[in-house]
Amino acid sequence: AYKKQVRELNERLGEATAAVPRAGPAFVGSASCAECHAQQHESWAKTPHASAFETLVRREQEFDLECIGCHTTAFQEKGGFFAPTKIGGWKGVQCEACHGPGEGHPPRKLVSLPDRDACTRCHKPPQQEGFDFARSLPLTRHGR
Repeated sequence: AYKKQVRELNERLGEATAAVPRAGPAFVGSASCAECHAQQHESWAKTPHASAFETLVRREQEFDLECIGCHTTAFQEKGGFFAPTKIGGWKGVQCEACHGPGEGHPPRKLVSLPDRDACTRCHKPPQQEGFDFARSLPLTRHGR
């Protein structure tokens, strides 16, 4: 019943839940990244990050604002989406969630190797206890 109420409430709230996006480059989506980084994109598509949104769908939490930001990319970010009903192509933890917004790349450089802060924004208690950055980072390598 709670999950149904959350869904109905967030469907009605729509854009009213939007935060003011930060300044700087906009998110462009993984399809843009795949144009030049096909091998990395193909490898990423087989990872749990790529299917992170499906976890919410299975648990009927795809409209829960406490969850959606870590299971999608660019939620309430410049270029992204601001309401769960407007998710479009932002499902899953895509390239920019770890490497930064893609607008202006190239020539603007992106983060090649994410730092601990990029990971622990989502991999933290109570959702995940005992996250080990040093052990987990090599598991995310793709296209190498």
